[in-house]
Amino acid sequence: MEKVLSNNLDFAPIGYAYHKIICDENNEPIDFIFLDINKYYEKIIGISKENIIGKKATEVFKNIPHDWIKIYGAVALTSKSIEFEEFFGQEDKWYKVKVSSHEKHYFMTILYDLSKEMIQLRELERFFSVNLDLLCIADFNSQFIKLNKSWENILGYSIEELKDRSYLSFVHPDDLEITIQMAKELSEQKEVVNFINRYCCKDGKYKYLEWRAKPFGNNIYASARDVTTRVKSDEKLIKLAKEYEKVFNGTQDAMFLVEVIDDNTFRYIRNNIKHEEYTSVSNEIIRGKTPRELFGDEIGNEIVSNYKKCIQFNNVYSYEETFDFSKGKNTWYTTLTPVYSNNKIIYLVGSSQDITERKKLEEALHNEKEHIRITLKSIGDGVISTDLRGNVTMMNERAEEFCCWDEKDAIGKKISEILTITNENTEDMVFKALQLQEGSYVLDDTMLISKKCKKMSIALNVSPIQDQNNNNKGIVFIFRDISSQKEQNKRIEFLSFNDALTGLYNRRYFEAKLKELDNEDQYPLSIIIGDVNGLKLTNDVFGHIEGDRLLKSAAGLIKDNCREKDIISRWGGDEFIVLLPKTEKKEARQIYNTLVEESEKTKKSTKVISISFGFATKEKENDDMMQVIKIAEDKMYKEKLTNSKRFKNMIIKSIRNQFDKANPIEKKHTKNINEITKSFINYLELPPLDKEKLELLSKVHDIGKIAINKDLLNKKEKLSMDEWEEIKRHSEIGYHIAKASSELDCVAEYILCHHERYDGKGYPRGLKGEEIPLLSRIITVVDAYEAMTNDRTYRKAMTKDKAINELLKNAGTQFDPQIVNQFIIMLNEV
Repeated sequence: MEKVLSNNLDFAPIGYAYHKIICDENNEPIDFIFLDINKYYEKIIGISKENIIGKKATEVFKNIPHDWIKIYGAVALTSKSIEFEEFFGQEDKWYKVKVSSHEKHYFMTILYDLSKEMIQLRELERFFSVNLDLLCIADFNSQFIKLNKSWENILGYSIEELKDRSYLSFVHPDDLEITIQMAKELSEQKEVVNFINRYCCKDGKYKYLEWRAKPFGNNIYASARDVTTRVKSDEKLIKLAKEYEKVFNGTQDAMFLVEVIDDNTFRYIRNNIKHEEYTSVSNEIIRGKTPRELFGDEIGNEIVSNYKKCIQFNNVYSYEETFDFSKGKNTWYTTLTPVYSNNKIIYLVGSSQDITERKKLEEALHNEKEHIRITLKSIGDGVISTDLRGNVTMMNERAEEFCCWDEKDAIGKKISEILTITNENTEDMVFKALQLQEGSYVLDDTMLISKKCKKMSIALNVSPIQDQNNNNKGIVFIFRDISSQKEQNKRIEFLSFNDALTGLYNRRYFEAKLKELDNEDQYPLSIIIGDVNGLKLTNDVFGHIEGDRLLKSAAGLIKDNCREKDIISRWGGDEFIVLLPKTEKKEARQIYNTLVEESEKTKKSTKVISISFGFATKEKENDDMMQVIKIAEDKMYKEKLTNSKRFKNMIIKSIRNQFDKANPIEKKHTKNINEITKSFINYLELPPLDKEKLELLSKVHDIGKIAINKDLLNKKEKLSMDEWEEIKRHSEIGYHIAKASSELDCVAEYILCHHERYDGKGYPRGLKGEEIPLLSRIITVVDAYEAMTNDRTYRKAMTKDKAINELLKNAGTQFDPQIVNQFIIMLNEV
């Protein structure tokens, strides 16, 4: 049957092969034999049928991909089918491989060409990753499913941080209602366009995002663009327009304001009274319209053409225009002044003068040379013009500043004397520019040496100056200071290979360097891995700022005790890795011992840096580098098992002692609760273990307050809502501290719940009745009674009877009524 199938498939565009599995004495697959293949299979693997039939796979292939023997053996012995994708380099194509068995020990493989689908998938992923807009896919539960890299670049969060939170949590509170409304419209399968809201960046600032979103199935597909600059510029421009309203409408020039949508689209925002007189178009009519919409295609295209030229010149642009409006044919001298935001033109401010009569009298004054001179004088780049022999004829203020020459002294001198660059003679550039039929002679990066020998990185553009008949009249040198841009590029390069927090190399750099140094010239090649103990506890208790300080201190400790040639990188969240080229195991052990000793020394200081280390050495080429790293990791984790719990318990005891010293009132409160609890335990029918837990809970139920500001705990005035929310955090903080301690882990859940209320109105989880753990319900009553019967910063102590009445009054709402009754019995008998 297989032979018939092979013949039938010989000309099919799929690969076919029939095999027999070979097993050892334990019936474990160790190889397989080729029994038959079709022509397409020959093409895929690049081996003819005559050279493969009857041979073992290990004889045919030097390296069998993806552990085929194990995969195929499982199919041949169990008759189960399997599918997977495989790349075949001989044809540079992807194939789907289907493996099946109809007879034990025999199996058949069918290969389908998937290259087109894989290319499309890659192109889609590439488009998604390189798009500068913020692209995302989200569900209707306000959760991100997929985001592109632009989210990290614009908001500052990592993709993982964004996915972990509802997208509504990033929205500005004032924009939340409208955002929810837009989400509702999407859930109703409506498209949302041009919707703007504010998103919170990681640095706490907000950015305006303009959205376009469309629902598809159960998901939302959306793109957003950062329009912060545009929105803020709108606000500034409106404010400026109000301040200068009298000037705007009082001038004899026709004034207008244009929004630059893109390089080909412009919309009017407003015009003044004089402009309305010239064009017979009121401010109400002009607003939001394009030139083509207002004046038709012929005039509109001419207007747009001038606007585009202003954008291209990237500077103030003046020109003459003649139009036949309702009041007759007139000529205007129009000046467009660009308004910038982040080096991008977002508006054009236009002013037009009616020069119809003046044009006849002063035609000679408006020649091309003067026009170019006015334009070049106004731009921010350095500009020098010369005649055809390279003698300076004009120099703007920026060029004077860059070259340290006054224009009056430079006029008539050779350009090479005024504008000196390191890698070319500027007089030669005059000749080269004059040979150009169109365009410019450009140097993207060269060094300017001024008259005072000051050096500056510049980008230089050299172009011929031509008259209206395209005859060369001179040369213009335009140059820009790019020093800041180069520094920024260096910074970007630094961040691509260095960890932003610690300044050490990042994992990307380490992996590249490991690949480079993993050769016999660098053997023995040693690895030291370090893991910071207690980072999560530090983050939970004191916040990520303290956690970051701990990581930077750990990085400093490692750097100070390694050699200059060692490559130190931040490997992960709390892990560091050191690559030691040409370092034998003995020397690596010495460095490892030094690191361990220096880490131990910090335990005697106020800033403890506990790091678990492990090391390993690759001594010869055959050693697997990944296995060497794993050995170092295993050693480090073994040490961490010993150190981590001890370090966490040490931290908790230390911060508890510091808290008691700084907060004597809280210390007394805890002591009182412990004494009352000891008495109350005798009135409770609890197992012995629960009694031990309850007494421990009475000592540590408020341990989370160690992370709360002392002034807030002792504040006499009424707490604000934000302050109260801060106080309420202590239950969760205490829970995390207890979970990190082997001694306190058993009461962590009770600490978390000791401010829950019997009626479900407590915090942090709003548990109700017997959902609240029994020991938490008990300590809640004891805590409340102690607080009522002792002085507080905000009130005096109650009497015992008044406190009992309060307990009874709140039994069934705040407190468990049965525990209240038992507690009162105890109070009356003690």
